Amino acid sequence: MGKEDINFWHDELVRVTDWVKLGDQKAAFLSAYYLAIFGLILANKNSILQTSHNLLFWFLATTISISFIAGLFFIFKAIFPCLENNSTDKSLFYYKHVAETKIVDFLKKSRNIKDGDKKDQLLEQVYTNSLIAEMKMVNIKNGIKCLFLTLILLSVFLFVI
Repeated sequence: MGKEDINFWHDELVRVTDWVKLGDQKAAFLSAYYLAIFGLILANKNSILQTSHNLLFWFLATTISISFIAGLFFIFKAIFPCLENNSTDKSLFYYKHVAETKIVDFLKKSRNIKDGDKKDQLLEQVYTNSLIAEMKMVNIKNGIKCLFLTLILLSVFLFVI
């Protein structure tokens, strides 16, 4: 295994980490839309409360609430994914393991790591970050679906009331 191989996998780790960052940016963007919907509901609360005697009102209000809360749940899961690296408890590339290691031990392990172990740990981190990116993107996709459902139902709701 040559230096080029390690550089390739390091570049891959950077690329996958960028996907994780992109997921965080998308989640923040979606959060703004959910906040706008909440503001819209608050701004129309008087007219909403005046029509609360209608059966259609209760159906739409319940459906909107469920869709809105589900969307927030998915966005929350995208922002705070499971970050556990359960493959090993001594990785030199996983931030939590590094933070739990004394600096003297970390320096010693860093100096003594063999190229094969270095590559394995790097590959493990690429894999772990890929799982995190995938979880984020799936949750963001579900959050977007809930957002569109909420917007459609809210449009019908505001038209009806």
